[in-house]
Amino acid sequence: MILVEVQEQRLELASQFSVDVIINGGKEDVGKKVIEETDGFGASVVVVAAPSAQAQAQALTLAAKQGRISFFGGLPKNNPMVTINANLVHYRELCIVGAYGSKPRLNRLALDLLAAGKFRTSSLIGMVVPLERIEEGIEAMAKGRVLKVVVRP
Repeated sequence: MILVEVQEQRLELASQFSVDVIINGGKEDVGKKVIEETDGFGASVVVVAAPSAQAQAQALTLAAKQGRISFFGGLPKNNPMVTINANLVHYRELCIVGAYGSKPRLNRLALDLLAAGKFRTSSLIGMVVPLERIEEGIEAMAKGRVLKVVVRP
């Protein structure tokens, strides 16, 4: 798995996870690095989990032939347009899908997996705050100091 991030704090947090390669998108040539790490093939699956038109367009250049791209992070409503190279979609036979929300059945499955201890959530949750300190939690997330904040009312 290759992870690309531009925020320094989140790059440091990423090292706690089972990631094969971490790329600093603000300092490294992401396309070149992905090609190097995949022996020239590109990524078979690219998930864009950031609200960035630039990242969505770049995803097409990172994907291998017949690769799949998921736009998991939506763009701002006041600027939702992205310009892509449609020839990359055509000639590489790329599949682009959007991902938004979930169904109650999937929420139940996720809850069951969490309750069974199938995932280490402690490394994801960087802060637990009571409701009256929610602003502190939001600020920590906005500044990239933590990945997730749990609010306990």
